[in-house]
Amino acid sequence: MIEKQVCDRQDDEISAATSANEAEGESKSVIIVALGINLTIAFFKTLCSVVTMSSAMLSESVHSFVDCGNQVLQLIGMQEAKRKPTAQHPLGFHRSEYIYAFLVPTMIFIGGAATSLYEGIGKIIHPEPLQSVQAFGHSIPGWTFNLAVLGVSIVLEGYGLKNAWSAFRSSHRGSFYDAISRTKDAGIMISILEDGGAVIGLGLTVMFTLLTAITGNAVYDGLGAVAVGLLLLAISYFLGRETKSLAIGENNPIISDFAVRIAKGLPEVTRVNHCMAIHLGPASVLVLSSIDWENDTPAGRVETCSLLLERAVKAKFPIVSRVYIEARDPDTEKTS
Repeated sequence: MIEKQVCDRQDDEISAATSANEAEGESKSVIIVALGINLTIAFFKTLCSVVTMSSAMLSESVHSFVDCGNQVLQLIGMQEAKRKPTAQHPLGFHRSEYIYAFLVPTMIFIGGAATSLYEGIGKIIHPEPLQSVQAFGHSIPGWTFNLAVLGVSIVLEGYGLKNAWSAFRSSHRGSFYDAISRTKDAGIMISILEDGGAVIGLGLTVMFTLLTAITGNAVYDGLGAVAVGLLLLAISYFLGRETKSLAIGENNPIISDFAVRIAKGLPEVTRVNHCMAIHLGPASVLVLSSIDWENDTPAGRVETCSLLLERAVKAKFPIVSRVYIEARDPDTEKTS
């Protein structure tokens, strides 16, 4: 069972590594769809919160606007990552995607979680009943108006989540937590958690809106806002941890292990001191290797073998942009 999980994980990472360019395009389309959905939902949630004076709905509208801002940041990061290398940035701008992604949890925390908690606590301390909506000469209870908007929002957010989930599962297998923690595609990770969080948040808001309507106690409306705030707090913490790790630079052990196996297969190689495959972005990997060669190996042969190693790694993993090989004996390696 354990061996099967390990094999699935390796196949999963190899698949993700070899099809990263396709996944990047799919991730972008998922983000654009989510942006359109969130803009629509944010407008109606805001209208609803203003008319009914609902703290829970206000929290949800802020949540949707924050999601819109996050998706714009992701699209900017993706576009920035496509810039050509310059003399000042010779490795390119691939890491821009991770840097912009790291801003997302900050926006969720400040714009979403903090605002929702502040509004919810204020409503608990000073509860105010939901306002009725005047339409077509009739007075409609505010909670029915809220539920109608929430119902439509759940359908739209569910569609966005379905798109994100399909894109995610096309290149990731295994348990959800393991897969989401290992992915190098920040865009799809953020989309999954934002859309999933949105659906859960809407469900919580529906529950507390019904409690407010049934009991007539507006404190439940404030509790709904607090629940959404705590949910956003948890999402921002997880995203902050994962995007920070990606921005610092994560190693891809599948690629580095493959490079080591190829190097050890060369008769001129005495030892591979170390090898790392650092993700500069979802579709760009930098391979750095330190190799101890046989002392009598001609310089020309070292150059030929290095080229063979580079070609083998790039052929297996197209997302590898550069391979740097350092010739160094183990004793020097230990003292450096």
